[in-house]
Amino acid sequence: MHGMWGCPADWHWVRELLEARRVEVVVPDLPSHRLAGAGLLDDAEAVREAIRTAGSHGPAVAVGWSYGCDAVSIAADGEAVSRLVLVSSVPQPIHTRPRDGTLFDGSPDYLWHEDGRFVPRGGWWHDEGTGFSAEVRAHFDANPRRPVTRRTLSDPVPAAAWMRIPTTVLLGRRDAFNGEQPWVRARERVSDVRILDCDHFVPFTLPGLVADVILEGVGGRPQGTEKPLPDPHEAEGGGAAVRPPGLEPGTH
Repeated sequence: MHGMWGCPADWHWVRELLEARRVEVVVPDLPSHRLAGAGLLDDAEAVREAIRTAGSHGPAVAVGWSYGCDAVSIAADGEAVSRLVLVSSVPQPIHTRPRDGTLFDGSPDYLWHEDGRFVPRGGWWHDEGTGFSAEVRAHFDANPRRPVTRRTLSDPVPAAAWMRIPTTVLLGRRDAFNGEQPWVRARERVSDVRILDCDHFVPFTLPGLVADVILEGVGGRPQGTEKPLPDPHEAEGGGAAVRPPGLEPGTH
């Protein structure tokens, strides 16, 4: 599931690697990025429908990046999901009441629309992503970030599927949004937390690694595959090289 302000095309590098190995991939377009009144709970329902589609022939692996992890963790609860893969996000606990949605209020870094939706100004992703290839930068230019509703922040979190489903969390060592304290919280909640040599934009700079982790959840690597999946950006100027994730033990 794509991140906040994103789009389904953000996953196309990972998707192509998986489909090349005959893995069915379903990437929904989250309603909060298309409809002025939609929020996290509507996104979770769209993700739930995608899980049921992908799991029609057996248990699915549900994957999210950043904000998409929140929707995945709600939607997967009670569904036929064999594994969660949460990328660049710490698993959220259950919040039965509406949350504080004022996180970005007053910040000059965001543009607010009259209907209450907001989006980052300018090309901030060019600065935040330290390992972007020319291809990834072109992708962002061709797919402008989309405004979202305040309900993406304020909706309650009625379920936490990571509490019952095996979960892998991937966090970038240089992620400006998830420092050492989020690492601690992640390890308190999930045993399989992997710290990567990356920033927040793991699916864009390390798509082969992400695809490899997803394949672990769908039955392991295909027969004869002994190395991580190839990364399409590894040889490009400015791209981050793929390296095995450094798995650091959790607290339980």
